[in-house]
Amino acid sequence: MEYLEDVLHPDYEMDGGLLPALYADAIFARIIHTTIITRFNVVGNVAEQAIIRKLNFRMSGVRQSIKHMYGALFNLFHLLKTPRQIVQ
Repeated sequence: MEYLEDVLHPDYEMDGGLLPALYADAIFARIIHTTIITRFNVVGNVAEQAIIRKLNFRMSGVRQSIKHMYGALFNLFHLLKTPRQIVQ
């Protein structure tokens, strides 16, 4: 997290001192940090829950497209794949 802040600060700092954030796996959910965010918990009234579900859905959609691009890259360049060894 500190490394990420060092890379982003001061060149990418926005008004109010905010830095861009990364949308990460749920493994980072317990980390409280401004540059790494995960799925939002669905809490609040019905209108707020709908907004949070919509936000999580859109963020997951972006993440899927990135994973798809990595898969296409590895299919194009088979040298990047590590060979699997079968232990007998």
